[in-house]
Amino acid sequence: MVDSEQGYKRVQVIFSREQYELIKLIKKRLGLSSDSETVKIIVLSWLAEKSIISSFIKGELILRVDSHEDKNES
Repeated sequence: MVDSEQGYKRVQVIFSREQYELIKLIKKRLGLSSDSETVKIIVLSWLAEKSIISSFIKGELILRVDSHEDKNES
């Protein structure tokens, strides 16, 4: 689902009870108000830690998007 005004993409994920408890703990520790914001911060932090974001920005990492994949997400 894409919000055409903002260009956002909504992604649904399923966590085990233990995983969700960890997310709640992190959310409380960081003082965040939503699960989605917490998961977004966790994912972006992991990407930054693995230098994936900086590699992408430097042009060292090229992401391929198949047109077939785009059609399935609509």
